[in-house]
Parts: sequence; structure tokens; C-alpha cells
Amino acid sequence: MISLATATINKKVRANIKACLDEGMIGGGRFIKEFEQKVADYVGVKHAIAVCNGSMADIVALAVLKHLYPNKTEVIVPALTFIAQINAVIINGLTPIFVDVGYDYQMKEPKIIDDTLCVMPANLLGKRCDIQGNIILEDSCEAFGLKPRDMGTYSFYPSHTITTGEGGMIVTDNDKYAELARTIKNHGRKGNNVLDKFHFNMIGFNGKMSNISAAIGSAVMDDVDEIIKKRKDNVVLMNELTGNDFYSESPHAYPILCDNRDEVLLKLEKNKIEARKLFSCLPTQEKVYKYMGYELGDFQ
Repeated sequence: MISLATATINKKVRANIKACLDEGMIGGGRFIKEFEQKVADYVGVKHAIAVCNGSMADIVALAVLKHLYPNKTEVIVPALTFIAQINAVIINGLTPIFVDVGYDYQMKEPKIIDDTLCVMPANLLGKRCDIQGNIILEDSCEAFGLKPRDMGTYSFYPSHTITTGEGGMIVTDNDKYAELARTIKNHGRKGNNVLDKFHFNMIGFNGKMSNISAAIGSAVMDDVDEIIKKRKDNVVLMNELTGNDFYSESPHAYPILCDNRDEVLLKLEKNKIEARKLFSCLPTQEKVYKYMGYELGDFQ
């Protein structure tokens, strides 16, 4: 089977994992700060906050903004995205305001109102969504390395640019955002001082990354440019091999458009090539959001 997701377990990864085991540090540990620093340096931001997955990165980042701006309740999101992004909005008790996407799969320009907490574009398939907003929280789970305008999130799921198995990261230059993110991802704990550790100033989540995941991530970051180049080269190669039948510019995946989609998926599966449908229009095509009252045709 040719898998959608692969991971190269090199000597550096194995050495880092062994160090976690030898040191007896598999929960918290030194690799978390090391991984965070490498990501911050690579992206060019002051702060990188490691969390357990990309979904939690979105949840915590939104919780930060909700805490700072409690009277703003709406988050502008694309109608075409992965469901975790919208769930993060709902988990925070906020209201998603859906905006249609263009032919490039990126969210169209939103309308900002007084109730708007933030604009939350998804940089789908590795492409930046270039839109405006007072506060922009960028879901870059499929676009690792993009520097956010205000705050951004990454995912390290196996099919994404780099992987730690599961894992995520929040990145920002804003000191207050970073301070709150570190508190919220750790149950809302007051601080790391020994006298503060079991006191909590705010509602939070258990969003911590394990030392083993961070150890993998730290090792992989040493080869990140090579990995991204390889992904781009693979897209070029696929375009050459498929001729005029399919074409993609995305370094994240190889999306294709075809009238007989389901037939193609079944054919690929039969030939042991893993593939899946791309995202749907969430407010109109997914039953879980039927209660919102959208109907087919409300979006392209």
C-alpha cells in the first residue's frame, strides 16, 4: 500500500527517543523547549508553544483571544476547511461565521463587524490565504513555516509537512498571547513556581506535548528544508507523470479535480494507493452542523 503519510525514522530521531527513555523523561522534558526554539527560529517569531495536536493549537489560540476580548463572540472562518478548525470555535463557545472560498480554495475577503473576535483563515494545501482583519489567527496546519501576521497554528500529523506522530504548535510575536497560551494549554495553571503549580487563575485545557513527540520534532527540524524541497519536487514529478489529466501546485498534498471522483478513489484503492476525498463545505454538507440552518447552495 502506498500511504498518504510516511515518516522517516533516521538515526537522530532514534537517538533522541533513546535519550528520553534513558533519562526517564517521557512526559515533560528538555526536548519540548528545544523543539519550540527550533520552530520559533525557523519561522522567525519570538514564541512557539508546543501542544498535543493541531486541533488543540486552534482551541488554545482561540481561548487566548476570547480571554482578552470577552465581548467579541464571532470568528470568521472558511466554509471549506477541515472540521477541527470549526470545532475549535464551537468548543470555545464562539460562533463561526462562514465565508465562501474562491477557485484557489482560499477564503474570500470577510466583512468585519463589532462582534468579530478574529479572522481565522486556513492556509489550505500549503498556500497562504492573503486576507485582511483586525486580528488574524492563521490555521497553518497544512502550511508549516508560514510566518503568521498575529498568531498561527501548525499540526504535526503524519500527513503534514513534518510529523511527530501527533503534535501541534502555536506561534506568535505577541508576548501576551504567548504567556496566555502557555497557561491555557496547562489547565490554566497560575505558573511554574513550586508554590503556584496547583493554583489556577483561568479555565484551561490539557494540551501539553510529550517529551517523546518533541524529541522527534527536534530531530526532524534539522532536516526541514530538505523535507519541504522533496515534497515540492514530488509535486513537480507527479505533474509530469500525469500529463494533462491532473495538475497540482500544492506542496502539502496532491489534490485533483475529476467528475468521476468516487470511481477514481475506488480504482486507486484497488491498486493499493491510499487516497481520500478532500474537504467538504462544512455548514451545508456535514450533518453535525445541520442545526446552524445552512442549506445547499448557500456557498459555491
